[in-house]
Amino acid sequence: MDTVSEQQILDNEAESACAAVGPLEAAEQTSEPTEEKLGKYKLTLAACVMSVLTFVVAINLVPVLFVPLMNLYDLPFSHLGVLIAISFVAQTFVMIVLAKVPDKVGVRPVLIVATLLCAAGFLMMFLVPVIFGGAIFAGIVVAMVMYGTAAGFMVAMINPIVNALPIRNKERTLTLFHTSFAALMVLAILGTTLGVFFLPYESWNFVPLIWVAVPITATILWIRAPIVRPKTAKDGEAKITEGGKDRASSKATSKGIFLLLLLAMTVAMASEAIVGKGSSSYIDVGLNVPKIVGDILGPAMFAVGLGVGRLIYGLWGKKRSMSAFMIGGSAVCFVLYLVAALTPVAAIGVVALALVGLSVSLLVPGMIVATGNKFRKGGVLIFIVMAIAGKVGAAGGPALFGILGGVLDAQFMVSIAYNLGMSTQEAALRATLLLCAIFPLVSTVLQIVLRKRLRDKSVDEDTVAEDIGGATVATEGTE
Repeated sequence: MDTVSEQQILDNEAESACAAVGPLEAAEQTSEPTEEKLGKYKLTLAACVMSVLTFVVAINLVPVLFVPLMNLYDLPFSHLGVLIAISFVAQTFVMIVLAKVPDKVGVRPVLIVATLLCAAGFLMMFLVPVIFGGAIFAGIVVAMVMYGTAAGFMVAMINPIVNALPIRNKERTLTLFHTSFAALMVLAILGTTLGVFFLPYESWNFVPLIWVAVPITATILWIRAPIVRPKTAKDGEAKITEGGKDRASSKATSKGIFLLLLLAMTVAMASEAIVGKGSSSYIDVGLNVPKIVGDILGPAMFAVGLGVGRLIYGLWGKKRSMSAFMIGGSAVCFVLYLVAALTPVAAIGVVALALVGLSVSLLVPGMIVATGNKFRKGGVLIFIVMAIAGKVGAAGGPALFGILGGVLDAQFMVSIAYNLGMSTQEAALRATLLLCAIFPLVSTVLQIVLRKRLRDKSVDEDTVAEDIGGATVATEGTE
């Protein structure tokens, strides 16, 4: 995917401006300079940031609170994995069932309902000891599903909203916006951790009560913020091709590109999540490094690399081809997997894993912008389907890493480990990471193919959204 050209911006500027929220604004925006128009969307970006903060609080709340929950209610540690699995399944199910709703009713009502449900879920978590009594685990499941599904569905709509704004370089803007994910993640974890530290264990439920303020603030912002509506397939009458054969060929090509984008998103998220979630264990055991060092150098350094890569491109990536960085990043990620798996020097392995974050930093924002640029009339539906593909990779990659690690930690690895002078578990984890290098390798191949295919102007951009949801429903002109 290449940088949006100035001519494309000028061609789409007038129609993008008229789609903004507010009956008084719509008449004014076509005559204003781009710089003045962008100032009107500061409230929109603030609402997006608060929604992302709501999401990262939601996904980290129970994991951070689980220690006091274990101590107070005798919950086994395995219940944490059950909770995370339930939340993932619920989020994915809701995304699939409600995928077409934002394009039917508009994104503003859905965002308002989602943020209010997040607030209600945090409030429910506060009331768990009162309402559920001895059935604490059941109450946590109810609360977590409530705010988790709402937050997951909400954050899937943020990317198309930012992508639809009349911004000159969307790659840079979206990359900078995704940089905030890491900072907000740290803020959410730090806030919950400090709450647990300063409050008595028996008052753990006041932590989610405090966090209720975040989705409430997001709700207020979404009520007032201008929103540029993501286009749907029926918003325009022009078609790229006419006639049976050309139309059928374009439709097949369009579907093929979208499937490539879905697969690329899946393997990109798997490449990222395997190291992001499994680096601590791998450094502890696979590289035989003390646990405290693994905990600090694993996820922390990976997150730093992720944020630094996005920040660098966001600040200095103007007029640079993101697709070239995505190809190079995937290839470098593949090499770093090999280095981390094969190196006999622990320090080199740690550095390699930290650099994985830098190498994959542009893949997710790049895939989002590529999808938005190629399928401009896909509406929110296209981005929700992409988010589902990302979730599959984010969950499936680490799951496969864990399964392979368990399978390879078997009797037949004993002799191999002995010959290499390492423990069976260490040899198994190294072999697992070596096998998982298939994900960044496939990502490299897919990015090369997509770079060529996304330059092809013969694709009918309208057909994908129509086929995903049957018939795409045009949304209202303004929100």
